[in-house]
Amino acid sequence: RRKGDMLCIWLPWLVMRFSNVNVCFLQLPILLFESLTVPKPTNIQIKAYNFNTVLSWDYPTMSETPLFIVQVMNYEDAEWIDACNTSQHYCNIFSTISDPSISLWARIKARLGQKESDDAMSEEFILCRHGE
Repeated sequence: RRKGDMLCIWLPWLVMRFSNVNVCFLQLPILLFESLTVPKPTNIQIKAYNFNTVLSWDYPTMSETPLFIVQVMNYEDAEWIDACNTSQHYCNIFSTISDPSISLWARIKARLGQKESDDAMSEEFILCRHGE
């Protein structure tokens, strides 16, 4: 049998068996699932002013403070290099830029304990074109 079949068999029984139980108990599986996932950062932006190039992002408020792992890849080298590990919602990535005329991308993931989010990707950034 598939796992989904077992759920179809047991779910009606559980509902009937615990129909007089507080609804909060029935929400426990949802809360457990949410605790197993780590949301990925959103609203990823790279901005530069006078070559000071900063990657920033948004992240929901959590009970624990996540560690953000930031990597940068440029078009020429085509490999991800570590930029910073931080609990802040920004990272100065200027030191990772070897040529301001080459495209680069950044990715960020959040780590809570042993769990990690999926990567969140920036759009292409070229310091000479997008910087101020």
